[in-house]
Formats: sequence, C-alpha cells, structure tokens
Amino acid sequence: MAARLLAPALLVAAALLAYGNSLHGVFLFDDQNSIVDNPHIRSLWPPGRALTAPPDASIVRRPVVSLSLAVNYAFGGADVRGYHAFNLAIHVLVTLLLFAMIERSLGAPVLGGRFARSARPLAAASALLWTVHPLLTDSVDYVVQRSELLWAFFFLLMIACVIRGVASARAPRWNTAAVAACAAGMASKEVMIVAPILVLLYDRAFLSGSFRAALRGRAGLYLGLAGTWLLLATLMLFTPFEHLVGFGFASYTPFHHALTQAGIILHYLRLAFWPDPLVLDYDGWPIARSLAGALPHVAAVLSLLALTVWALRRHPPLGFLGAWFFLILAPSSSVLPTPTEIAAERRMYLPLAAVVTLVVLAGHAVLARFSRRARSPRALLFVVGGGAVVVAAALLGRATHRRNEDYRDAVHMWEDVIAKRPDCPGAHASLGYLLVERGEPERALEHCAEAIRLRPGWALVHANLGLAQRALERHDDATASFREAVRLKPSWAKARYQLARSLAERGDADEALAQLEEVVRLDPASAEARNSLGSLLAAKGRRAEAIEHLLEAARLAPESSGMHYNLGLALVGEDRLPEGIESFSEAIRLNPGNAEAHHALALALARSGRAEDALNHAREAARLRPDIAVAHRTLAILLERAGRHAEAIDHHREMARLLPESVEALNNLAWALATNPDPTLRNGEEAVRLAGAASAKSNRQDPNLIDTLAAAYAAAGRFRDAVSTAERAAGAARSRGNEALAREIDGRIALYRAGRVFTVAGVPGGP
Repeated sequence: MAARLLAPALLVAAALLAYGNSLHGVFLFDDQNSIVDNPHIRSLWPPGRALTAPPDASIVRRPVVSLSLAVNYAFGGADVRGYHAFNLAIHVLVTLLLFAMIERSLGAPVLGGRFARSARPLAAASALLWTVHPLLTDSVDYVVQRSELLWAFFFLLMIACVIRGVASARAPRWNTAAVAACAAGMASKEVMIVAPILVLLYDRAFLSGSFRAALRGRAGLYLGLAGTWLLLATLMLFTPFEHLVGFGFASYTPFHHALTQAGIILHYLRLAFWPDPLVLDYDGWPIARSLAGALPHVAAVLSLLALTVWALRRHPPLGFLGAWFFLILAPSSSVLPTPTEIAAERRMYLPLAAVVTLVVLAGHAVLARFSRRARSPRALLFVVGGGAVVVAAALLGRATHRRNEDYRDAVHMWEDVIAKRPDCPGAHASLGYLLVERGEPERALEHCAEAIRLRPGWALVHANLGLAQRALERHDDATASFREAVRLKPSWAKARYQLARSLAERGDADEALAQLEEVVRLDPASAEARNSLGSLLAAKGRRAEAIEHLLEAARLAPESSGMHYNLGLALVGEDRLPEGIESFSEAIRLNPGNAEAHHALALALARSGRAEDALNHAREAARLRPDIAVAHRTLAILLERAGRHAEAIDHHREMARLLPESVEALNNLAWALATNPDPTLRNGEEAVRLAGAASAKSNRQDPNLIDTLAAAYAAAGRFRDAVSTAERAAGAARSRGNEALAREIDGRIALYRAGRVFTVAGVPGGP
C-alpha cells in the first residue's frame, strides 16, 4: 500500500515545491471585477446570488467559479492567500486525476500489455513534468483563471467515473456521477463543450474498441453527457458575454481568426518545449489577414491535424492524444473570433498534458529500443529515463518557481509584459491604471497615451486616461476622456460612473445626477453608484429618494463603513434619528477608525438626549482626526453642556488654531472666554481681541458677532463700551427682522448698565 502511495505523494510534493511561493501573488486585471469589486461573492446566501456575477465580470456565466470565489470570501475575505491556496489545491487534484487516467490508459487491454510493467512510472513521469511546467503558471497563479483549473478537474473526474463504471457492478451510479461532473464542468468554463466528444473518443480508443460498441454499451451515459450541452446553452443564452466572442466583428472575421490561430498554436507548442518568454497578455498579437502570409503556419497545423486523423483511424490510443490537444483548443483557437484575447497561455493547461505524455512515451520507446539493441539490463532503462525526467522536472520546476515571482506585484507583471511585447495595448492600459492607484499619474499618462496610439477606439484606455488626468487635477481633460469612453461604449456602467464623479467635482450636479441614474439602470447591483446617487439626491434635498438608494447600497455592500455612514446622514436629515444612529453605529462597527461616523453619531445622540454617549463619540472623533475642526467644535459644546468648561475652552482654542480665518471659530472662543460661568476661566481682554477680529471679518454688520464683542467688553470691565456695542447689536438684529435676538440683547444691556457680566453655559447654537 505504501508503495502505491509513493508516486501520488511525490507528485503532490513536486506541485507544492514548484508553487510554494505563489500564495503571496496579488490580484491582477480580471481579478478586479470578478473578485475585488464583485458584490456577489460577499455572501453565500442566498445561493442564487453567489452563483452569479456582475455583467462585466469575466466569470459572468461560470456559476461554479463564482461559488468557489464566494466560498473563498466566506473563509478569508479578500486575503489573496486563500484564493491562491484554493487554486493550488485544485491543481494538485488535477495532477492526481491526470496521473490516474494515464496509468489506467497505459494499462488498458487495447494496448496488449505493452506498458503493463511501466504504466505507473510513465504516468508518474508525465504527470510530474506536466504539474511543474511553467506554461501552467497563468492558470494557477492568476486567481480568476481557476475557471481553467475547475473545468479540467471536472473533466478528468468525469473520465475517472467512466473508467470506474466500466469495471463496476454499479455502472449506473458511476455514469450518473460522470454526468454530474460534466455538468459542473459546463458551469465552470465553456470549453467543456468538447468533453462529451472526448469521452466518446476515449471510450472507443481505450475501453470499447469501436464507436458502435461504446454507444451501444453506454447509451444512457452519452445521452446524459449530451444533455449537459443544454445547461451550457442556457448559461450562454441568459448571460451573454458581449464584445468578447462571436461572429459580428467586421475587422476580425472567423477566417482571420483561423489563420492567426495557426501561428498561435505553433507558438504554444514551442512554449511546451521551451517555455520562454512567458507573457500574461498577448493583446496586440499580429492578425493574419491573408492565406499567403500565414501559409507556413497553416500548413504545419493542418499536417498535425492530418496525422491526428490518421492516428485515430489506425492507432486510436495515439490519435486520442492529438484529438485531446486539438479539441480542447478548438473553442478558442479555431474559427470563433476572440478579439479581446487572441492568445492566452492558460489555454494550454490540459492540452499540454497530451504533449508531455507523447514526449514521455516517445522517450520511453527510444530508450527501450536502445536497451534491446545494447542488451542492457532493464533497470538501466529506468535509471536513465528516470534521471532524465528528474533533471527536466527540476529545471521546469525552477522556472515555474521564478515565474511565480512575477505575480507578486501587479506593476512588475505589466512591466514584464511590456518588456516582452512593447506593442501590447492591454499591458500599457493596465499599467496606466495601476500607476494612478500608486500615485504616479505622470507615468500613467505616458502608458495611456501609448495604449491609445496602439488602439485608438478602446473605451477602457480612455477611462484610465481620465483617472490619470483627475489625479493631476486636470478636471476638464478628465471629463472629456470619460465622455469619450462612454461614447465608445455607452453600456459600460463603470465609465459612466467615473464621468458622473467628474461632473460632480466640476459642480455640474444635474448632469452628474442624470449619469448616475443611467449607471443604476445599467448596473442595478452597483453599490458605489447607488451610494453616490443617494448622496447627490440628499444634497439636492430629495432625501426620500436618496434613502431608497442608500438603503440598497448598504444592502449590496454590507461591509462598507462609508455606505452605512452616508445612509445615516440621510436618515438623520429626515429626522429618523433611531435609524440614523443604528446606521452610524454599524459604520463604526465595520470601521472603528471612521472619525466622521463617530462625529455624526455624536450629533445624532445629542439630538436624542443621550449626552454622555454623544460626548464619548465626539471625543473619539477628535482623537482619531484631531485635524477636523468641526469635531472640536462639537466636543467643546458637549463639554460645556456637561459643565466641563476648561476642557471646552481647550477645544475652542484648537478649532481656532485649525481655522485661524474662521469667523465662527473666533466668535465661539471669544464667547466662551467672555461668558463663562467660571470666573477663573473668563478672559475679557483676549475675548475682546478675538471678537473684534471676528466682527471685522464680517464688516461689523452681523448682530451675533457684535453681541459677542459687547459681552467681551463687559468681561473686560469696559461696561460703557459693552452698552454701546450691545445697543448697536440690537439695532442690527432689528434691521434684519430678528426681533427675538434683539430682545435677548436688550436683556444683556440691562446687565451691562448695572456693571454686571453676562454668563451662560455654552456658545450660540450647538448640536
């Protein structure tokens, strides 16, 4: 038993060694919309939501992939290590299934016992070289490309079930499991469409000996497998992937695609034997426009196809390897145009297994022939062959280990692509976006400009250019870039959202509002769009509508502290204090460092009469953000209400220090110093200086400011000045129609005439 486990254990160890440094790779490109910005993976319930994805996500019609990402998020949030660990685990399982399949196939009766004694080591060698090959790093290290891993896993699991069913008395159960695995594969990636055909070819080559025997003996199995095509058709029908695949591209036809793919297939084969250079993005690969230009490539590929057809007829097991290679590549590398991704190394994930297995078998045949001619011991065959495999695996594994390092930094990865393919517009566009995020907008402009030169009509790069221009505060240019992105792709909600933001920053609230309403129509599940729309509606006084959108934003992104904060502001604005307090509290629970939420909660609690709780949150707001002047104002007022006047004055002073030109800050401090109930804290001379400065800033016309100056004169013992100033304040109040204030000031005049100061616990206004 231990001997039987040795090969699987070595395969697992090899995969872990090769990819041990991959766990710290970052999220890249399509990971952004499929994982980082994907609200659907934030919860496993309801399951229907976890099985779907936003319309612009690359996993939009791959529910099994979506569910796997939701499981990752449930256990580790956005910690990238968990996602990489999942990918590596699936890769290890695929390796073991591949090993088992090759071993069973080499030991099949149809091969007449040719590999009876060497099936296990040959299978182990093939699986080993495959699992550590650096050409697979795109599938394993690029998180969202787990779709490649998952369909491969279900495909091999399906074949394993079929093999087990042939020799089992419970064949119907194994066949049912095979159909279930096939259905799961169809829901993982569209390339699974070829799986039923490949199973039939495998059955004919290794199990039944003919198509007739395969179909007659397992008719129910093949009906079930064919039925999974209906699942795939349903997924494709109800979740179309616009602008990525199809036949409606005027400048890139199926003919162009087929010609171009001939060269790409040969490129894949070269990488199988010499995996350098490896490139994440092949955007900008030259398109073959005529048969004459692509003739050498087309002739080579057609020759390989002809050999495959010949082998399928004359030597079905050998032909199956060719069919495996070409059929798996067929959906992406035949006639169906994919202009956004003409080539991708991940497409070689399973096709590479056919190439590696063929090389291992060819090597074994050469060594066996040499051994027979030289009459050398059979053990020598295993030593030489095994040594060659170990050396090759070590070299491939080292290359994989080094390639993993490129995935540890997104900027480095795109710089690597540009170094290898300088005319790749996608790399320039992606690097431009990342440089904006890293605070290097000047460099970002260069790469966005290059991307536009390479592909002028690409909405994405115009949007990225707008982000760089916004970071440089070139708001007019940014707005123009976002408009161009929307013109090029009117249905792109994210570009329209950025346009709305740009318009709002320029003060064009009405058009920004119209754009946000369109964004919500295009993408109802966009939490940030609903949040922005709700905030803008609230600012325009349409709070009932605002609350509707803000409630939905908080539901869509329940982990966002900022969205709960904005909802709280709107609720409090509608005098829905208990609900507002609940929203602010949730915002603080999600982010205890949200100073603005602490301050807003303090104000709401003060209005609700919960003075002590309000004071605690005001303190926390001022502690977290001592640079926010309004937090010190609120804290000062609450401290005064609590009778803690010395502390209150300290915070009035801090507000005045932070806002030395603020009339309100100067006036509040002057009032606190002039009217403080504690005579030891009153400072009339300083109050006169501050109140005079505040009144001068308003041209000495504001009755409230003049009133404060009068109180300051009284605190300084200058009662004659206090009386005359207060009379002027009362007159200014009456001239503005504020009779209530005028009467208050009249009462203070009587105190000043009697030689008494006016004292009060607080400043004008308050929470």
